[in-house]
Amino acid sequence: MIRRFAKNIFYFLFINVAIILAILFYINKRDNKNNYKQFETESVIYSIPESKTFDLIIMGSSHGRMFTRGKNHLNVEKILNKKIVNISKSAAGIVPEFEFLKYFYKNGNKASEIWYFIDPFIFYSSKWNEELYFLTDEPFRFDFFFQILFSNLTSEVKYNYIKSKFSTEWIDFNASILPETESKLTKIDSTAVQKRAISVYPSGLSEEVFDKYSSVFKQLIMFANAKELKITFIIPPTLLGFLPGMKELKLFLKNIKKDDSISYFDFSETIKNPAYYYNHDHLNNNGVDFFTKKYLSHIK
Repeated sequence: MIRRFAKNIFYFLFINVAIILAILFYINKRDNKNNYKQFETESVIYSIPESKTFDLIIMGSSHGRMFTRGKNHLNVEKILNKKIVNISKSAAGIVPEFEFLKYFYKNGNKASEIWYFIDPFIFYSSKWNEELYFLTDEPFRFDFFFQILFSNLTSEVKYNYIKSKFSTEWIDFNASILPETESKLTKIDSTAVQKRAISVYPSGLSEEVFDKYSSVFKQLIMFANAKELKITFIIPPTLLGFLPGMKELKLFLKNIKKDDSISYFDFSETIKNPAYYYNHDHLNNNGVDFFTKKYLSHIK
């Protein structure tokens, strides 16, 4: 009786595992038929090739991603005369970006340096880190799934990676949806600035949380050092003013800058003309062009 029960349990588990694997094989094959250029998608996984060498890796949140959006990628490569791979992701904190960096190297790629466009808010909430649903617009790949399966990402984020591939939006548009980046502001709206500044700190300001994610950041730096990568941290320009946590971020960067392989630039107050922005937080295409030529091209 017990033996029969155990055998039934085994068959039940075996059949369910087989069904799950069949489904995963199907979406893995389906999603990887697509082939996007970096400036044609918000997906990082589609942007990561195999066994290629780059001059520069761009990392960060949407402040890094905007250098690829709207064909900015081609223009920035031309201005800087660098072959670039952009693994930054909208709203992404240190934890998601670290996963992408590890995946970049897992695929046999190499690079000379990292430019990390860094924001203070990523140090203050798990919402931008292990709880961020950053895989909704990423294709399913077995090797990446097994990588994150043993990561610190929440089980909800891991489950959503699979679940999102069956949504109507993914089936219809895949990873082809891009934000509009050509419009420009005519003036600064102080109410919109205040709302935005509040929204990026959903958990408030906690020294304990800052210490937690700065520790993860140091692990990322150690990983980069092991790959002989030079790292440049860049605080990007916005119209949001002096954000909460900026003082702590600058002190943190000042301390880690003592390493010879690390540089740090604060461009947060460099561009105040609203015509260079498509919202109060992000440069538009003209703004990216202007900022790259005037500031980034001089980084050595």
